[in-house]
Amino acid sequence: MADNLKLSVVTPEGSLFSGEATFVAAPAWDGEVGILPGHAAMIAALGTGELRIERDESGARKTDRYAVRGGFLQVIDDSVTLLVTEAKTADGLDVQVVKGDLEKILEALQHPESDEAYEKLLDDRRWMETLGRID
Repeated sequence: MADNLKLSVVTPEGSLFSGEATFVAAPAWDGEVGILPGHAAMIAALGTGELRIERDESGARKTDRYAVRGGFLQVIDDSVTLLVTEAKTADGLDVQVVKGDLEKILEALQHPESDEAYEKLLDDRRWMETLGRID
């Protein structure tokens, strides 16, 4: 069994991460999935949430955090590939704008126009909450 995973995270804009990781936690469509070396082969649809990548950097553990939304994850032989529809890092995020957008979404959730609008608002709320947590 390998000590690390070979990880590739790709967005429509290009590569977000390519390298080795000791652990990956990703928001699957129906809950979070954690992947360690030796994980069984799998494919999962991604939902909205935080992608955490733990890696060993010169003997010290480092965790990278990204907000991701939609896409797919594949695990084969200690190789993990995430094709992500949308991803954000903490760089350039304005916390006040995120808080303001979240407040608007929470207000809209009080009186959604339809079931579809309600589901979209719930996903938008998860997205804003995730953006508020990444650092």
